Formats: sequence, C-alpha cells, structure tokens
Amino acid sequence: MQRVPCGGLIPWSFSLHPGGRWLFVANQASNTVNLFAVDPRSGQLTDTGASVPVPKPDCVTFSRR
Repeated sequence: MQRVPCGGLIPWSFSLHPGGRWLFVANQASNTVNLFAVDPRSGQLTDTGASVPVPKPDCVTFSRR
C-alpha cells in the first residue's frame, strides 16, 4: 500500500492504462490530468511530473485503436 500526492486539486478519478505501466489522475479543481509511472514488479507509483491541462476533467478513458 502506498500514498502519493495526486499532483493537483480534487482528484476526481484515476485510470490505469491497459498495459499496466501508467496511471492517469483527473484533478478536477486544478484542471489537469497527471501521469504516474507504475513499477511492474512492485506496483509502486512515481510521479512523472507530466501534467496536461484539461478543463474540469472527470475521467480518463482509452481507445483500442
């Protein structure tokens, strides 16, 4: 078990990429989606520092294209 800061304000939801290596957090009040790396062996999260501005994000979904 691990606690990490969400990288923004009011984390509304999170989504694990189908490949299992990335976790995306939708921070509604800060209008950002932040990216975390997932260690494949331990499951530990690491904040990548990557953040994308998105107005009032409430979820992250992935396309199967």
